[in-house]
Amino acid sequence: MAEVAGTLREIARRSRGILKPESVEEAARKPSSPLHPFFTWDDNEAARLYRIEQARQLIRVVVDVSSDGADPARVFVSLKSDQRHGDGYRAMATVLSDAELRQMLVDDAIADMRNFRDRYVRIAKLAGVRRAMAKAENTLRAA
Repeated sequence: MAEVAGTLREIARRSRGILKPESVEEAARKPSSPLHPFFTWDDNEAARLYRIEQARQLIRVVVDVSSDGADPARVFVSLKSDQRHGDGYRAMATVLSDAELRQMLVDDAIADMRNFRDRYVRIAKLAGVRRAMAKAENTLRAA
């Protein structure tokens, strides 16, 4: 991975510090590139995989808009345990109505909060947000 990271840094350096996916794909086209193995080069398979990714994006953006003025809510959710097993998405209503699935969703939310805190740990302005997330996590764990 060190060679991959070095290659990505070099691509970014040549583009004034901005790493664009298009530049990465272009560099990866060379079979000798350390990036090459990370791509699907068979165009038929790549097209199929791209359509599957489009389907994922579609599933993630579908929301319910209620007439009572509540915020729009996602209709489908992918639990991390489902992702590990190659499964797909579940109806949010189903997840929320099942105690075990609901707890899995809460555990996923806690993991997402931890990821946020870790990602933005160096941004002082977000210290209050990180503290609130840590407090919420403790509250959820105690419940």
